[in-house]
Amino acid sequence: KILKGKVIKVTSTGVLVDIGFKSEGIIPVEDFQESEIKKLRPGHEVEALLEKTNIKEGYLRLSKKRADALRAIELLEKAYHSNGWVVGQITQRIKNGYTVSMGIDAFLPDSHADVKVVKEPEKLVGQSYKFKVIRFDRKSENAVLSRKLFLQDEREKKKRRVFSRLVKGEKIKGQVKSLTSFGAFIDLGGVEGLLHISDMSWGKISHPSELFEVGQEVEIVVLDFNEKEEKISL
Repeated sequence: KILKGKVIKVTSTGVLVDIGFKSEGIIPVEDFQESEIKKLRPGHEVEALLEKTNIKEGYLRLSKKRADALRAIELLEKAYHSNGWVVGQITQRIKNGYTVSMGIDAFLPDSHADVKVVKEPEKLVGQSYKFKVIRFDRKSENAVLSRKLFLQDEREKKKRRVFSRLVKGEKIKGQVKSLTSFGAFIDLGGVEGLLHISDMSWGKISHPSELFEVGQEVEIVVLDFNEKEEKISL
């Protein structure tokens, strides 16, 4: 059973926890990451699984690692069946993919690490992301994740949001994302529209950089848009 307890003190071998029983519980220090141990203070709440009672030694043996694993299994199963997402940290690069830690280790294939090819895989290691669950087996605790599907899903939501509020002839605000010789691409909240060089000024300009710079906020008018083709003229 997963129990909630309050930290009494942290020792070199374990974390002493009050779980509302006559005896205190002890969680092995190895169950915590180094960064977690440094933050632990008396009164902090932790979750742990009751493994065994040791009346002779006068304490209850607790496992945070197993509690984290059970929580992860519940979250993975829920996300798998409801098309939801889970949060995990990419901990290492392995053959054909990555290991993602989230209470249990899951597998992230190379083809699902991003929407485009990852040129520097080592830069993903140590980062926390949201993932879709593409395969999950509760019995074997085996999970396969996809960051690509999560990013595609989020982009679709942003696209629907942006196009639902576009009105021809209406003024809107956006941010300059990039400049080319023929115009500027304006970020409207996850979707980009094109501000053509001929629509930038009444006067003649030879390059968009004469008027704009990347990151600048601009006010523009919507000339036309096509959601199917994902085109917006500004």
